[in-house]
Amino acid sequence: MNMLILGTKIRDARRRRAMTVTALARYLGVTHAAVSQWEHGRYSPSKKHRALLSVIFPELKGEFEQAQKLILNSMPAGRNDEVTF
Repeated sequence: MNMLILGTKIRDARRRRAMTVTALARYLGVTHAAVSQWEHGRYSPSKKHRALLSVIFPELKGEFEQAQKLILNSMPAGRNDEVTF
């Protein structure tokens, strides 16, 4: 799963709850721009923020786990120990 697909899922989950980007950003303690960048696939939320997003949007927990596995599996051998989520 690429970051754009994950971002779209975050956006769709937020919209289903009629939550604004600003409201989600405040709850997570990040900027409006950070949430926007996640939703547009420019960046991925940190491990801490993925955990918080999983609480707000439980349906995304599996998506975050799948994305983490795909990232680790795409890393060159011996390099995945350097990745933090």
